[in-house]
Amino acid sequence: MARLNFEPKLFDQLTVTGALFLVVAGTGCTATQSGEGALRNSLLREEQQRRNVGDEKVPTSAEAQYLFLRGEVAANNERFEEAQSFFEQAAAVEETPAPYLRKRLAQMLIRRGRLRDALTQLEKIGPELESDPELLELQGGVLASLRDTKGAVQSYRKALAIAPREESYILLASVLAESGEQGEARKLLGELIEKSPDTVFGRYYFARILEGLGDLKGAELMYREALKRNPGGDSIRLDLARLMGLQKRFSEGVLLCEEVLRENPSSSAARSLLAQLLLGENRIDEALKELESLKSSTADASDAQLKIALIKIERRDFEGAETELRLILSRNPKHSPAKYYLGLAYSGMGRVQEALQQLQAIEEKAQFYRESRILSAYLFRSEKRFEEALSALTQAIPPESSDPRLLGILVSAQRDASRFEDAIKTTQRLIALSPTNDQLHFSLGVLLDSAGRKEESIQAVLHAIKLNPLNAAALNYLGYTYSEMNTNLTEAEKLIQRALVVEPRNGYYIDSLGWVYFKQGKIDQAVKELTEATRLVPNDAVLLEHLALVYEAQGEIQAAIEAVKKAIPFAPESDDREVSKRLDALLSRLVDTSNRTKTGSIR
Repeated sequence: MARLNFEPKLFDQLTVTGALFLVVAGTGCTATQSGEGALRNSLLREEQQRRNVGDEKVPTSAEAQYLFLRGEVAANNERFEEAQSFFEQAAAVEETPAPYLRKRLAQMLIRRGRLRDALTQLEKIGPELESDPELLELQGGVLASLRDTKGAVQSYRKALAIAPREESYILLASVLAESGEQGEARKLLGELIEKSPDTVFGRYYFARILEGLGDLKGAELMYREALKRNPGGDSIRLDLARLMGLQKRFSEGVLLCEEVLRENPSSSAARSLLAQLLLGENRIDEALKELESLKSSTADASDAQLKIALIKIERRDFEGAETELRLILSRNPKHSPAKYYLGLAYSGMGRVQEALQQLQAIEEKAQFYRESRILSAYLFRSEKRFEEALSALTQAIPPESSDPRLLGILVSAQRDASRFEDAIKTTQRLIALSPTNDQLHFSLGVLLDSAGRKEESIQAVLHAIKLNPLNAAALNYLGYTYSEMNTNLTEAEKLIQRALVVEPRNGYYIDSLGWVYFKQGKIDQAVKELTEATRLVPNDAVLLEHLALVYEAQGEIQAAIEAVKKAIPFAPESDDREVSKRLDALLSRLVDTSNRTKTGSIR
């Protein structure tokens, strides 16, 4: 198969907030006192570097430090019961446990649903709790989950007095609204908007409060302002649609629901609301095709905590998001949005297996089912579990789907799993939707080549070039294909030269030109081009293989050996799955040639 300078983008519309945390390993050294001391120092140094934890957050005694860091290692490796045990031991041996240790222990307890024990740990922090807004917010969340509204309000007010953060405003306002104090919540969110005019969540919750107070016009204005600042906000659009229904402006609400469903056809919330709006317009037959009934507009703590978790995910505070989401799940274990975003947070922390566990637990008819399967596929692919990735996508994408983005994702997964014939059929469906898209025809050519259908592949790529004569990737691909077939070499050279006019510094295209020169017997020109190609792209196994073969043809055996040795470490990441075997065979041949030369067998 021709070497690609084309890689179909997998899940190109899927944005996953990513963060790779270093994993501290090797906690089992118990041989000697000096060995254990070295382990403690190593753990302390690496964990502080990983988490940027200052000295004030780490226990002071050596034994407590050791236990604390063992707990962090266990938590990082998803052994949460073990982590809790280490944190408890660290707290027991420390005369005055650091607030951060208490916080970590509380988080482990929240994770296991032991909210009252978590609250006890936070209360044991003492005076420092009263000066730390994040700890106060955590305490408020636990109290709200325990239905202690008064205590939650008190904690959030203290946090807000210390640092006027958006999270504190929204959490406090949501608890106040839930307890019937909408007027106070309205005043609070007004202050937030005045301080942060671009806040989306503040305006969204202000709209909910105004709606609860009966000010529908004010609520509509606030929803529209929030939507203006976040045009992709489906939840905002649906609440605005629901508000249109309350004002008997059904047709406007229907249009808003249809906008959501165009982007997310599986949204049960949108279909439910659409059915209600259609009934309002007396379009009964259409309404009967939709789902359930109008959702409640009550603002509750879970809703606010979900939004706060999203803010924290955006800020890469994945542990903070985990805590908020776990509090939601402690009240409602089947809360599918919380499960989805918890999976997203875990993926950001690199905790892939736990992310998959949360995502796969979302049931087929639940909200975020489709999104959960797409994210699962992304994570399976990251671990090269291509068949499982494809299976997850098959669950997410209806067989009759005509959504180009979903079909594009499916093609990538089918290609990863070497299901080339299936990928060809899916690409042909995409071409039927967009017949003049040259990139789709090029993709079809690549897949046909992968399936061993060479002549059909060439025709598809030629059609892509006809549609767009400046499609450099297609020009290069076809030129390289001809060189691999050792045919039409003059035409191959012209095609690649045309690609280089469009992208003159593309190392892959320069490699293709050098490879054509090699096939034409122009060895010196080949060396020149391939040397430049490997300078521009120094970490590609196939480019280095080409250079080695040209050196071999030139009689520069030692230079060829060095090129192969450089190539071998990059072979596992290559698209060309046979390159490792070829490099091993080439190196063996070159070493044998070198040895025979040294012994005089070759003159």
